[in-house]
Amino acid sequence: MKQYLFTIILTASITFALTWAVWQLSLRFKLYPGIRERDVHKTPKPRLGGVAMFIGIACAILVSAANPFFERMWSPPQTLWSLLAAAALIAVVGMIDDLFDLDWMIKLAAQFLAAGIITAGGGLQVLSFRSAT
Repeated sequence: MKQYLFTIILTASITFALTWAVWQLSLRFKLYPGIRERDVHKTPKPRLGGVAMFIGIACAILVSAANPFFERMWSPPQTLWSLLAAAALIAVVGMIDDLFDLDWMIKLAAQFLAAGIITAGGGLQVLSFRSAT
């Protein structure tokens, strides 16, 4: 239980700190789109928080991969790398979308490609833990 808690706290801390840093950099270098018709705010707002979230998740994946407690989750190792590659693809497409407002077809194609990357890497298995009653 301590291993899970450590990984969750580490991920949350990194993501929280990086969200603030990315927000500050976005404001400083004006990395935000203009106001659109569908926006409710009146001043431009940075929307690059996904970058911080990706780095936080990448850190959690790398820490858990290096920890023997999580060894069973990351066997075989190509599952780890395919998951990280797919997340990186989604993060890059999301960052480009935040800056340039991509067409929905491009974003959907990236999601299909990310799913293909995970599948090519051996796929993921979601386990259900039910108590025997």
